[in-house]
Amino acid sequence: MRNKDEIIIAYCSAGTRSKKALKILRKMGYKNLYTVEGGIDIYE
Repeated sequence: MRNKDEIIIAYCSAGTRSKKALKILRKMGYKNLYTVEGGIDIYE
């Protein structure tokens, strides 16, 4: 099992899914959770 005090940074293209993921992780007992506001767009 992972250390629940480790820093976890979630991201997605719009920021919505990463916020949902962090909500689930918080319920699982993880504490140092961060998201990238507005998401990340990758242009190729």
